[in-house]
Order: sequence, then structure tokens, then C-alpha cells
Amino acid sequence: MNNTVIVLYARLPSPDMVGKTRVGNAIENQNLANGLALALILDAYDRYKPVDSEYDFVWYYRGDLFDIDTQAFPAITKWIKQPEGDIGVGMKTIHKQLSETYEKVIIVGSDIPLISRAVIGDVIAALDTHDVAIAPVADGGYGLLGARQYTDLYSDISNWESGTSGYHLVEDTTALCTAQNITLWQYEPTLFDIDYPADLVLLYKKLTDSPELEAAMPRTAAWLREYQHLL
Repeated sequence: MNNTVIVLYARLPSPDMVGKTRVGNAIENQNLANGLALALILDAYDRYKPVDSEYDFVWYYRGDLFDIDTQAFPAITKWIKQPEGDIGVGMKTIHKQLSETYEKVIIVGSDIPLISRAVIGDVIAALDTHDVAIAPVADGGYGLLGARQYTDLYSDISNWESGTSGYHLVEDTTALCTAQNITLWQYEPTLFDIDYPADLVLLYKKLTDSPELEAAMPRTAAWLREYQHLL
């Protein structure tokens, strides 16, 4: 059995999925924003899925499995439903559960475009020598957290809502690691996530400048080519 698991923390791509509501509000078209959310999730699945079974792959989902064709996602080792509560509750729950089976647990979101397979490889390697690894994003949070054993890095963090006052997820996580003598590795450079139209403008530029990135995100790239004039 693999000693490493990658956890895709994302909604299920069902027909009634609602996502990227901040973008939807800004462009005044939630249906288009739902299409963006779907594109990001499906592209993330393709980027993160294992090659040659080098790690297991869990989808930590919100939604109803009856609403999708799970056979369309053969790389998924296990489907696990998220509990009610904020993202901190979800992170703690899945991390603790999977740490009973895996040495390394790496939780990653679906809307961090620059987290590639190479970044995941760097994180897996970093966990050979560090207890915790994170990939910070520009809003003060992180888009990926990995650990080689369970430590509660969640309960003492009061704000998990990006874009709000007092949101300092990386800073708070760093302080928790320091207080518990936990070694922490941070990926550089700082990444960005997709919350607002400005993030999509930045992504569009990066896709334009990088054919490799565009090839890794074909659905998102297609959405941006069609709707970037709205941003």
C-alpha cells in the first residue's frame, strides 16, 4: 500500500453545483461562474491524479455522489464526504482520519492554478525531512497542506474565511508549528487562488505566457478565452 495520499478538497462536479460566487457576483452571472468552478475542479483532478500509482488519491467532497458518474474518475482511490462546518473542521477531520492509514497526508484545493504535479512532488520530498509543508497563497492563506503525522493545526485558528479581517492562515499555522516544535517547509514563490476577477486576469496572462500551463488547464483556459472580456 502507498504511504502517501493526496486529498482533493472540492465540490463534486454535479449539474447543479454552485461555485465561485464572488466571481459570479462581480460579473453578475452565476451560471458562468459555475462553469468556471467546474472547469477548475476537473482540471485539478487531471493535474493531481497519480501516474503509476505513486500515491493514493482521495476526493474529499461536498455534494451527493448520486449526482455524478464516479466511473469518470478512475484515479480516485476513495470518496469521503465532508462534514458540516467551516474549512478548518473539514481539514482536521480528513487529516486525522487518513493519518491512521498513511504516513504522509497532503490536502490540496481545486482553485490554485500553479500547484502542478511538480509542486506536489516537491511537497512529498519535503515531508521526508519536515513535519509539515504548506504552499502559501497571496491572500494570507495556503492552497496545500501536507504532514507526515497528525498534528492539530486547525482548532486554534479562529478565521478560515479568506478575504475577511483577521484572516492570517499561514501566519497562524507558522506560530502553531513553532509553539509545538514542528518543522515547517514552505513552497516558494507564493501562489494565488481564484477568488475574484483580478485573479482570473492574472491567470489569463500566465496561461498566455505558458503553453505548458495552458495545456495543463484546458477547460479553464477555454473558459477564460471565451469570457475574459467580462473580467
